[in-house]
Amino acid sequence: MRGFIAVILSAALLCTAADKKRKIKPAVVELQELKVSLAGSQVNIDGTVHNSGERAIEKLVLSFTFFDTAHEPVSTLKMDVDEQTIEPGDDAEIHAAAHEPARSVSVEVTAADRGERDLKVINPGPYQIE
Repeated sequence: MRGFIAVILSAALLCTAADKKRKIKPAVVELQELKVSLAGSQVNIDGTVHNSGERAIEKLVLSFTFFDTAHEPVSTLKMDVDEQTIEPGDDAEIHAAAHEPARSVSVEVTAADRGERDLKVINPGPYQIE
């Protein structure tokens, strides 16, 4: 009986040790110095994307949702980031231009890995259109 209890205790200790293994945190998109400005009827979006997570971001797709003064969505612009892979701790510049959505005054950003899996975004906005 004591041998059986020792086996059970050993198994419990091994399970506890396995649970404490460090899990890799997912990729996290951090927007830095994002600027949204008007040039005539064109809206320009410039800034930097930083991977502050622990996994690489593959084929990052950013979605910019434009809002009116009542914070109702007016339009969405999707953009593939040029960098195919953004390693943890690395940055990628973003530059986008589109026709200004009518009545839009601000924009918020969401992100997806390979355009499929939603990623956490730090500093998603809203950003005022200047």
